[in-house]
Amino acid sequence: MRSANSPAPVLIVVPCFGYGGLEQVVLHLARGLDRGRFTPSVCSLLPPEPPLLDELLSTGVPCHVLDKGDGVNPAASDDLPFDVAAFE
Repeated sequence: MRSANSPAPVLIVVPCFGYGGLEQVVLHLARGLDRGRFTPSVCSLLPPEPPLLDELLSTGVPCHVLDKGDGVNPAASDDLPFDVAAFE
């Protein structure tokens, strides 16, 4: 449990570390969060692609990959709460 004065952890989950519009929004959000109030991390469901991953890492935002496999897999979301619990 975190103290009232410590930054709140924020986990942003994306399908992949590509370089599309969603990923650009995530990059700006993760970079722009007040680090005194929030500690952002980004998690990808698919294996990483260098552009966004490298840019996030260069700004000090921790990145995680769950590697849920290729293609659309609706069942992958079933395990997400358990996978996310590992980051707490």
